[in-house]
Amino acid sequence: AADTAAAVLGSGLDRPGEVQLTVGTGVQIVTALPQLPGELPARPTTHTYRNARERGWYAMAAGLNGGSTLEWVSALLGMPFPDLNASLALPARDDDPVFLPYLHGERTPWLDSGLRGAWTGLSRQHTREHLARAALVGVAVTVHDAYAALVASGATAGDRRPVRLAGGGTADPRWRQLLADALDRPLAAVDVADASGLGAAFTGAMAAGADIPRSVGAPPGVVAEPTPAGVAAFADVADRTHARMRALRDAL
Repeated sequence: AADTAAAVLGSGLDRPGEVQLTVGTGVQIVTALPQLPGELPARPTTHTYRNARERGWYAMAAGLNGGSTLEWVSALLGMPFPDLNASLALPARDDDPVFLPYLHGERTPWLDSGLRGAWTGLSRQHTREHLARAALVGVAVTVHDAYAALVASGATAGDRRPVRLAGGGTADPRWRQLLADALDRPLAAVDVADASGLGAAFTGAMAAGADIPRSVGAPPGVVAEPTPAGVAAFADVADRTHARMRALRDAL
């Protein structure tokens, strides 16, 4: 099992239709599949993999710009992560800068290693806090785009069940609220320490003929609910980010 397959096993994500979001170095959104899809698009933007059990598959939307991009922003602005997240308290304004988070290029959904990052729309009134808030929103746009690609692929229906939230970069309640608005889905935290390591241990147990539990840790509890105002505000920023990204890509 590779790291994601092991994490799927370790976190107990095995019911088709459930979705799990991990914001670590990058962004991974994963859902279990009951069977291998019969027909794949000519240019797929998501991945389909064999899982670590005796049978079954999972689909994944993978973004390159998650925690690694925010670590760069944190270092550049001299703002520890608590201060970075505190910038989300600033009210959203139409003249806010837009952050293009593509420091590493991007996988899902753009499949373009040449994409690069930028803060755009800057003026003298903007502060470090405005840049920090724009960066967090920009990374949330990558989460939004990856999830939309997973729904478009048919791997998940995009229903109202909570999205399971995993990973060390998702503990701050303000960041969780932004992600809930970005997905327009409730978020439920999965309390499994080192799911990949646990999944690796499970593969050894299965090889030895032992049974493994179907679920581990505490049942996921809802930690954030999307709000109509937050969803609408985020959709506006996502549209502006996409428009600026396409314009810059075409211009450069």
